[in-house]
Amino acid sequence: MLKICIFFSVLCSTVMCQENWGSRACMVNPQGYYAQVMQETVTELENEVRWSNFKMDDLTTPVDIELYNWHVVGTVNFTNGFLVSIENIDISNFIPNIGTSTATLRGNLNFHNMKVGFDVAIDFEGHELTRVTGVFVYRIVSWTYFLTRNLLTNETTITSLGASASGASTRMEFLPASNLTEIASRMYFAYSSSDSFPRWGREIQEVVLRKAQEIEFPEIRFDNNC
Repeated sequence: MLKICIFFSVLCSTVMCQENWGSRACMVNPQGYYAQVMQETVTELENEVRWSNFKMDDLTTPVDIELYNWHVVGTVNFTNGFLVSIENIDISNFIPNIGTSTATLRGNLNFHNMKVGFDVAIDFEGHELTRVTGVFVYRIVSWTYFLTRNLLTNETTITSLGASASGASTRMEFLPASNLTEIASRMYFAYSSSDSFPRWGREIQEVVLRKAQEIEFPEIRFDNNC
């Protein structure tokens, strides 16, 4: 089971950031709460949802290039993509805040060295249709989640800032490899299926919110004794 490694970057001198009356308010162990929510989210995703059910969008890339005095025309189709593995998961850029009527916890949920796989069909003029398996590694994919507690109604809600991704692989790797996959490897980039990750983020967000509502929100004190 994947365990979250916690790297909190708290951008306040204490566990609160507020002014005026709120200067005496603080949350008791907000980092622990946020970490528990994310750990239970990851556990459910891994054991019940299953990583392989996180699908990548299909992609068709036209090809018309000259490489090593070889003019190649055709298409490369990337289909049935899914999440294969994640090396580790952590939380970063954690920021707690208490306002006049809400308390908000912000953090980034990061998937490191995330591997995705595709069925790849290479259809070049003058060659038979070739089917191979392609794997691409993302150095990091991140989602920013805000957990907000209404201090008047005790309702917890969630919002997000979408997703960001960067590639660790310079090219997709193929099995089996050939001169055709050498061309195909230049047709996929870290941004090629980037629309998949906001969709994943919305799926993850549903689980995060449920866990946030199930786990007791941090106690808020007004004596600055946290």
